[in-house]
Amino acid sequence: KGCSSNNNNNNKSNSNSTRSRATGDFGPATTLQEAELPGDLLDGLPELAPPAPNFQADDKPTVLLVDGHYLAYRSYFRVIAHGGQPLRTTQGVPTTITYAFLRGLLRDCWKLQPDSVLVAFDSGKRTFRHTADVKYKAHRPPAPAGFGEDLANLKQLLRDGLGLMTVEVPTFEGDDVLGSLARLGSEAGWRVVIMSGDRDIFQLVDDEKDIVCLYLAPKSAQDQVDHQLIMVQEKEVEEMMGVPPKLVPDLKALIGDRSDGFGGVPGIGQVRGTRLLKSFPGLETLYEALEVAAAPKRSSSSSRDEGRFSAEQLRCFTPATKRYLVNGRQEAFHCLTLATIRKDIEFENLQDVKPHTVNITKLASHFARLEFNSFLPKLGHFARAFARHRTLHWGKRHEDS
Repeated sequence: KGCSSNNNNNNKSNSNSTRSRATGDFGPATTLQEAELPGDLLDGLPELAPPAPNFQADDKPTVLLVDGHYLAYRSYFRVIAHGGQPLRTTQGVPTTITYAFLRGLLRDCWKLQPDSVLVAFDSGKRTFRHTADVKYKAHRPPAPAGFGEDLANLKQLLRDGLGLMTVEVPTFEGDDVLGSLARLGSEAGWRVVIMSGDRDIFQLVDDEKDIVCLYLAPKSAQDQVDHQLIMVQEKEVEEMMGVPPKLVPDLKALIGDRSDGFGGVPGIGQVRGTRLLKSFPGLETLYEALEVAAAPKRSSSSSRDEGRFSAEQLRCFTPATKRYLVNGRQEAFHCLTLATIRKDIEFENLQDVKPHTVNITKLASHFARLEFNSFLPKLGHFARAFARHRTLHWGKRHEDS
């Protein structure tokens, strides 16, 4: 029951029937097994690994939350990495991001058939993390030329052409928007799928709450450009990170995150940090245990806390580990704040998801304006992939609606 898309011969042989079905009646979405898409739109796109067990095996509505900024950057640099030149219209309008983003999103939504799609973006303004740490992401190079204009066109096309909700909140990052939307969606009784290639998102995965990550995983250590899509649940997070989802921020607080510009605790690397968090479930508990291990024998603190931690646990604190943790305590908790995705954003005017049919005339106008001529014959595929057929209320369980 996998969703692999490499059967191009089958797709090509069925393209006529697919086209007539997609451009005609936009009724209920097809199932994963029935979904077909002409091979020319699949070529070079990441393959989708089989979904997790029982995923979409019931009538539970599914909302797909897309990490918009991550996919925008990935879309741009994937084109460049394969030797392509930035795309522009004959009038000079940059279109690399918009074209590659839509191409990938169409393919994935055609396969997944979510009940709704929301795209979260960074607001482009300073966030609370930048205020807390001037070094946060300060080392990152500026966006490529034309990136802002291209991104603005993408957002307009998503909203006006496809009728999708795009969400961004000043002072928060897109990850915080994703975390807060995931919480609201889960509380409403939806299945939540978060599409991203950022492992920070793994901290949001929760089997009990039915929150999974559709992860854009590099195909190999040598190939960091091309990706395969993997449905990640708690088991996969622990296999890849060495800790369960809830401890991903704690691990980052200990070992740092070079891409975000914070260093964690000097001396604590991946192996040592993972080993510590296997013994102590979180930074708070880790430092409480450190106080016990460092306390003089028979001190009041030691006797009071004896029994909380086993001798085997306390053996984790070698002299070097004690020194690293003691010296890096303040930085560890500072980094924990930076690494933790917020889930408590209070959205203003967040609209419920209602049934929607894509306006093909309006979408065709956007494609023509941006000179996406290869998309024009596929208007029906876009319409079918992004149609919504269910009403989903934020904060209200779907079975009660």
